[in-house]
Amino acid sequence: MQITTLKLDGRLDTTRIGEIELAFNAKAGSLKSDQDAALIDLNGCNYISSMGIRLLVTTIKQFQRRGVRFMTIKPTSPSVIDTLLLANMSELLNFSHSEQEARNALSN
Repeated sequence: MQITTLKLDGRLDTTRIGEIELAFNAKAGSLKSDQDAALIDLNGCNYISSMGIRLLVTTIKQFQRRGVRFMTIKPTSPSVIDTLLLANMSELLNFSHSEQEARNALSN
């Protein structure tokens, strides 16, 4: 099984989402079945707005419909973690504390 990494870093706000959304959605959209796995890397994300959360929710719902397995590397920024917790996203995101932990889980 190949694991595709979807890296999101820096500020995930209205301006930045507009810049990265098309390429991110194309990469996420290439994963189409239960034979595919994704690693969403939020480790370098230092700010997330509602637009960033929308991007994540949309992507994860697509993965769930297609049977794509995924894990999300938990961001290191306390403010991003707080925002995601306030938005009740922790369970949906399937957090992992490290890339290796996520890869191990996806490989099993």
